[in-house]
Amino acid sequence: INKNIENLESAIGRLKMNENVIYFLTYDTKTSPRAAVKHIYDIALTLMQNGMDAKILVEDNNYSGVESWLGERYKDLPVVSIKDDKININVDDVIVVPEYYSNALQQLSGVRCIKVMLVQQKDYIFENLPIGSRWSDYGFDRVITTTEATKKYVLDVFPESLVFIIPPIIDDIFKPIDLPQKPYIAINCRDRNVHKRIISEFYLKYPQLRWIT
Repeated sequence: INKNIENLESAIGRLKMNENVIYFLTYDTKTSPRAAVKHIYDIALTLMQNGMDAKILVEDNNYSGVESWLGERYKDLPVVSIKDDKININVDDVIVVPEYYSNALQQLSGVRCIKVMLVQQKDYIFENLPIGSRWSDYGFDRVITTTEATKKYVLDVFPESLVFIIPPIIDDIFKPIDLPQKPYIAINCRDRNVHKRIISEFYLKYPQLRWIT
């Protein structure tokens, strides 16, 4: 009992001093740009800039990194490997797992720490999650997501979760302008015939909007 109390006091002390580690499990894009990975890096960088110990957690040292498409801004973020680095996760540490890695939840169920799901694309929530399972079955009772709509969906499916919203950061390269813009409507259809039909129906129904591309 005394040992447990001592461990808890040590954990509380590390939390107060921001000495606990926040791990962000991140997949390798193989140098392909991914908004989901940028979102993870932005959260981790913001935490690090505010005095927290944030680290990118990857599968192995073959990780390609993000410098080729995100630049040097994130180079100071530590990257640690599950396979190649000896990682000692304490009870006060935090591990953030994207819904993409739901198949890893069973392996993490025995790890004693603060566990957080990161839901960026709700359509992938059940992609790798065992059928009939809940995140809380593996100790994940906290969730970060990006929109109010996704938060509502998560609470509908997993009402026991504590959900927080962290919207993606919009870089300064995107700025509002005062000039009038010609609107473009982007349509992505698996069947090209459906694509043509939608456009034709739109122009026929709204002939005054034929100037829209």
